Amino acid sequence: MMVRMAKVVVTDPAFGVVTDSIEKLKRAGHEAVRTPFPVREEELVAYLPGAAAIICGPNPIGRRALEAASELKVISRFGVGLDNIDIPEATRRRVIVTNAAGANADAVADFTFLLMLALSRDLCRAAAVVRQGRWEVCRGVEVWRKTLGVIGSGQIGRRVIMRAQGFAMEILAYDAVHDPALVERYGVRYVKLPELLQASDFVTLHVPRLPATIGLIGERELALMKPTAYLINTARGRIVDEAALCRALKEKRIAGAALDVFASEPPPAGELLALDNLIATSHIASSTEEAMRNVDANCLENVLRVLAGEEPFSPVNYPFPK
Repeated sequence: MMVRMAKVVVTDPAFGVVTDSIEKLKRAGHEAVRTPFPVREEELVAYLPGAAAIICGPNPIGRRALEAASELKVISRFGVGLDNIDIPEATRRRVIVTNAAGANADAVADFTFLLMLALSRDLCRAAAVVRQGRWEVCRGVEVWRKTLGVIGSGQIGRRVIMRAQGFAMEILAYDAVHDPALVERYGVRYVKLPELLQASDFVTLHVPRLPATIGLIGERELALMKPTAYLINTARGRIVDEAALCRALKEKRIAGAALDVFASEPPPAGELLALDNLIATSHIASSTEEAMRNVDANCLENVLRVLAGEEPFSPVNYPFPK
């Protein structure tokens, strides 16, 4: 059913910053209401009565929020990850959930390679010592012709694999679903997780946070990695057991790691962040001008289509089960 004029609650501050999406919503006859950021679910409920759409960031949208939004038609995720949305409850209430699948994949793939190269050459320390007035040789290793283990060969993992071809890397992949095109075109070899961890010089994570992937890389998995290997996580926090990683890095059981995501964001100060063989960044893998424009456009299109009574551009739970 078409909604002629709708209240659209926006919880992500990045929406509409690099585009005129807010103006487009208004020109379509809709009202955009921004919430504070970050916003807890108990705070969000005050904004939801009468809302037909939510454009949300990583803030939780669970049963309580959905109960408060009795007129809700669509939740449009400003990004890709969906672990913050109660999708079964939304589906039960016939609320369409969408995301911006693939819209920021190139940005994250680029950033993954940035972290890989920075780790391999100890770039952060090399830059720091010069700023401190010292002139030291920081010796690293090459990425060229090394073995790359890609955990998750979907939209982002596939693009990481494409970039790895320029470095003549051997590619191992682990995924529940095998992509024959990656095998044929890029020579990817799908293997079990233990084999990937044992053989890879670099391991990079590109899986969603699901019950099955929480703690996917823990004490046992880290023990399988080479002492010369590096771990990169630009996916989601809690996929890596941070306490186990801290011990592995501290004891030099792996050479280094780069984390753009954490179990708690921002992460608390502590032993992990103090380690000199860890690169830590603030969940910025997708933060490029191009990616923000792509995500913005995708997110807006999903909302406008649903409010106009049309099928969304990138649905997650639609068509609804009968």
